[in-house]
Amino acid sequence: MDIRQRSDGADGRAEKGFGRLAQRSTDRKGQQQKTKRSEFWEASTITAVRQFSSSLSRPSSKLALREAVNDLRSIFPALILREQNLFGTEEGYKELLRTIPDSNVVASLQSRWEDDPCSPSEAKWMDLLRYANSNKVS
Repeated sequence: MDIRQRSDGADGRAEKGFGRLAQRSTDRKGQQQKTKRSEFWEASTITAVRQFSSSLSRPSSKLALREAVNDLRSIFPALILREQNLFGTEEGYKELLRTIPDSNVVASLQSRWEDDPCSPSEAKWMDLLRYANSNKVS
C-alpha cells in the first residue's frame, strides 16, 4: 500500500519525518561550510604570517610591509566587515576584544557592544577606530 493511500494519518508523520531529515542535512551542510571557511581563513592567516616573516629579512621589507597594509586597507572593509560581518556576533566581537591589550579599552568597548550585540561589524570597527584615535599619545 502506498503511503499516500493510508488513512490512519501515517502519511503526515512520514512527511514530517522526511522534513526533519532534510533540515538536519541542511544544518550539517551549513556547519560544514562554516568549518571550511574557518579552516580556509586559518590557513590563509598562517600563510600570510609566514610570508610576512620571510619578507622581513629582505632589504625591501619596509616597502613590502607598506604594500601589504595598503592591500589590507582596500580589502578589509568589504570582505571582513560587510561580507563576512566578522564582528557582528558576540563570538566575533569577543575575539576582536581579545586582541586589544589595554583592559580599559576592552571594558569600554565591551560594555558598549553588549548593549547592542547584533550591531554590524562596520559599526564596531568604527567604534574601535574612534577610541584609538581619541586616545593617541601626542
